[in-house]
Amino acid sequence: MARFAGARPAREVFVLDVFAIVLMVLSCVLAPADAQRILIDALEPSTGRVHALTAVRTPTGFTVEPGGITITDRGDGTFVVDLPGVTAEPLEVDLARALARLADDAGPASVGVEGGEVRVARSAGLLYVFGAGEASGQIVHVVRAAPPAPAFAAPATQPGEGEFAGWEVYGEPWELTRAQARSGLTSGQGSPAEAVASFFASLLRGDDDFVEVLSPRFEPALRGKLVAQIRERTRDLTRVAGHAQIERARVLELTKGPGAELDGELTRVFGLYDVLLFAEGNTDRDDIFVLLDRVEGRWYVKGIGARFARFLAD
Repeated sequence: MARFAGARPAREVFVLDVFAIVLMVLSCVLAPADAQRILIDALEPSTGRVHALTAVRTPTGFTVEPGGITITDRGDGTFVVDLPGVTAEPLEVDLARALARLADDAGPASVGVEGGEVRVARSAGLLYVFGAGEASGQIVHVVRAAPPAPAFAAPATQPGEGEFAGWEVYGEPWELTRAQARSGLTSGQGSPAEAVASFFASLLRGDDDFVEVLSPRFEPALRGKLVAQIRERTRDLTRVAGHAQIERARVLELTKGPGAELDGELTRVFGLYDVLLFAEGNTDRDDIFVLLDRVEGRWYVKGIGARFARFLAD
């Protein structure tokens, strides 16, 4: 992520990710050749705020303010983006490769040209539209960004009863479907439920974002095995429903029910964990147990116990 001074006040700092930097270059390139100033809406991924930037054409490319960003056109389809005070070395953007990557990231039919506009839908739920717009003198507004999709909200828990005695049960089980994941549902890692939702939303979409949710304490060989095979193993998964979670200290106190019988096997394969979350897959017969670590205030997936994950124990 790149940080530079935002639109208000002068020293305000906001975050512009690499994806947005590529889009900024693309917007400058797609502007009419006679447009000397280009207005760009840059969306801050962490907050959803949109910041107004102005790109001024220069003999070698563009200068973007605020922030003092320079974009140098090499003339061969590649551009050098200098973010002063942010990166030690300027970033190189190969437009052809970047467009191909945008198409791959966005998914089928998410990149297209219509009525002189280029539309790029990002997997996180953002829609960027590029086009000439309405020119006013030498100024043209070429980019706009739709707001992010609603975020997944971790449900409240309450003490469980019966077979879930000792667990913290979600008041209402949360459900994540493939349609929701592909529509741009976003999540975080502020709670066990959010981390699990982030992990499975990525698998339901079919992208690689799930890798970022894997615990840094994940045993390296198992991690490599999971990354290599988990998407194929979950290709028929269409939904995940979360029901309850429990701290491992409480698991050790259980004498029966979900978790009591599995703890020994799960820790043998994946090692110790902080929280165990119980969910179901396509049907109520598809039990999923997710082991989670808390690292520096964020929750990560440490292991999985499910039919589709049995290969990890082999």
